Amino acid sequence: MNISNSFEKYRWAWIGLALVVLGIAVLCYNRYQTQEVREGRYEKKAALLEEKPVAEENKAPSGAIKAPVRVKKPVPPASARYQSAVAIYGERGTGYRFQFAECSGVPGELTMKKGVRYMLDNRDDQEHTFRVGPNAVNIPAWDIAILTAGPVGQWYVTCDGGGAAVIKVTS
Repeated sequence: MNISNSFEKYRWAWIGLALVVLGIAVLCYNRYQTQEVREGRYEKKAALLEEKPVAEENKAPSGAIKAPVRVKKPVPPASARYQSAVAIYGERGTGYRFQFAECSGVPGELTMKKGVRYMLDNRDDQEHTFRVGPNAVNIPAWDIAILTAGPVGQWYVTCDGGGAAVIKVTS
């Protein structure tokens, strides 16, 4: 028996079998696709392939916007002026020094007599406006200001409008 004769004899059966297998494959594929769309997997896959704009990447899953990530710049070397001020007003000197990082003062409170000089030390990479009572001073990034304790009382030191520290001035 010759193979070509066998094929010729059952040719329509082979073609029918191939069409049935192809039909089953198409049905299975369609059913799988429909199930993916129904379960939302299709959109998730498509979303993973899409390029997201920068603003979309900064959204939390709940839709709330995340706080921006702030990259800190390296601290520049201390100037001679800064070193001498720290020697005078730092822990080994009078101790009347507020050091501010991200508008948070350390120590949180100092008590001093009226007329005493003290130092505000901005350790951020940007300028801030500090207020002590009614007086305001702009301190550039990585710089200092030397102030004199004013009238007797409790004075709040604010940084860009937010509370940062307290000065208690005595007589």
